Amino acid sequence: SKAIIVDGYPLPHIEELFSELKGATMFSVIDLASAYHQVPLHEDSRDLAAFITHCHVPYGLASAPAAFQKMMATIFSGLPGIQNYLDDIIVYGRTAAEHNKHLRAVLLRLQHAGLQLNTEKCKFNQKSLRFLGHTISSKGLLPDNDHVTTILDAPAPTFAPALRSFLGLTGWFAKLIPNYATEVEPMQALLKGNVNFEWTSIAQESFNKVKKLIVKTPVLAILDPDLPIIVSTDASDYGV
Repeated sequence: SKAIIVDGYPLPHIEELFSELKGATMFSVIDLASAYHQVPLHEDSRDLAAFITHCHVPYGLASAPAAFQKMMATIFSGLPGIQNYLDDIIVYGRTAAEHNKHLRAVLLRLQHAGLQLNTEKCKFNQKSLRFLGHTISSKGLLPDNDHVTTILDAPAPTFAPALRSFLGLTGWFAKLIPNYATEVEPMQALLKGNVNFEWTSIAQESFNKVKKLIVKTPVLAILDPDLPIIVSTDASDYGV
């Protein structure tokens, strides 16, 4: 992978993806079966992929995510009511009829592209569903229950990599937790510079509080730019 010239095609920004769901009341998620393995690898590249010659794109190839996202963008070009992050696809509509129209168009494009679905993971015509670690409905976003359980079950970190892992999990939902950066600062401080890792009572308090906040997270409404927007800002004693 280090020798590969990576396609610069960008992956979607999660927040921008979610913002496109504003006003939707009906959703479907589509999962592709072994997504990369459905994409033929160019014959000139097959001998370079590994000691075992792959005929389709293998997982772990540095250029695969960008190339796959670019392919999916081409497949769905011009279609309304669809967003995807790699092989995670969500179809939505303001009404059931609009949703179904969008869904038929998406399925036809996938069929035309010769891509197969993992039907066990697909969910159709749902008022609420799980997508990219969140539970999505017409009301907005909540952390997915499985992710919340993982956070609640996490033991107190005893070394830096474990703390980074925990903060990575909670950071995924930072937008849902008021004053998240301030709340996790006692833990973040243990990862700065050449500080020796020592789990303190202050860090433990921060750890416990973040767990409580993730459980009490309110539904985050999806921003509708057509409505009046009120911006509230504050200052912090902690530098970025």
